[in-house]
Amino acid sequence: MEIWFNYGDSEIALDIKAENILERIEHKKVDSQISIEVFDSINVNHLNMYILDDRKIIEDLATKIKERLERKGITTNIFTSSSSFDDNIYNRKDTLLISGASFDPLFGYSGVVSNIARKNKDFMKYIIQDNVEPSPGSITNLSMAYENVRSFECKSLEVIIDNDSIIDFVIDEPIKASQYMINKLNAFRIKCERCKSIIIGSGRTSTLHHSLTSLWNCINVLREGGDAILLTESSNGLGSTALQIYLNRGKIDGYIRGIEDILFIKWARDRYNISLVTSLPDYYLKILGFTPFRSINYALKSILEKNPRQKITLVQDASNIMLERLE
Repeated sequence: MEIWFNYGDSEIALDIKAENILERIEHKKVDSQISIEVFDSINVNHLNMYILDDRKIIEDLATKIKERLERKGITTNIFTSSSSFDDNIYNRKDTLLISGASFDPLFGYSGVVSNIARKNKDFMKYIIQDNVEPSPGSITNLSMAYENVRSFECKSLEVIIDNDSIIDFVIDEPIKASQYMINKLNAFRIKCERCKSIIIGSGRTSTLHHSLTSLWNCINVLREGGDAILLTESSNGLGSTALQIYLNRGKIDGYIRGIEDILFIKWARDRYNISLVTSLPDYYLKILGFTPFRSINYALKSILEKNPRQKITLVQDASNIMLERLE
């Protein structure tokens, strides 16, 4: 049978026998629930929007908000994720911080609060030292990050993205917005059997950094010594300064964004056999300890050569779900 996976901007087909499928977790399209008219309720004379997320869909949303507010006579500025700004913006009522919300291997859930926390190198150095294993869905580190934003007077806009669509959102104080999104994301926690092999789609992600989140969202159900195949077209490359430095054999001092990926990779490759179906150079993957493939079916063949009767869990899109072990 043929099972289709998103692979960057295209799709690829997996040819697999039904008897080799342990469980199939399909990607179910969720209808968009966001209407741009809701931003008419913003009642300020001037608004500065700071985008804390590097995905284009977030920038497109900010542009639509700006156009709508300026038709109402509200002066609006947009600062992208590459802009530099100081901490004074957090205590201004004309500040709106914008981020996607999803599961996060370090903070449990990503959003405005986790993005702000990652700008605090001393705080991150403290967090990183005790976290070498991915823990999506855990709020331990996020709860500590809440203390850093409790006094903020700005507002947060957090959105849940399903591939090319925004399916939910909230505007509120940073902690309240985060807690609202946690409740929404918890509906995407899925219990499944532990498995010896798993194939993981990462949706329409375009960088290795974003695709790795799908791996961390699923690895909890893989048995030690098992095989994981991650689909990551990575047309826009690594997506992480830390990964770039590491792959160029450079030295990383202190915390830089993305260093947690390196820690989690080192943890995972000691426990599992991880392969990537990707366009990234083989040289990079070998440094990371991953086995490279250019075809999903060749990757499948590598599993079945070990055991032709192997049962495999298939996850069509793990970019916004989290797998939990069935007890």
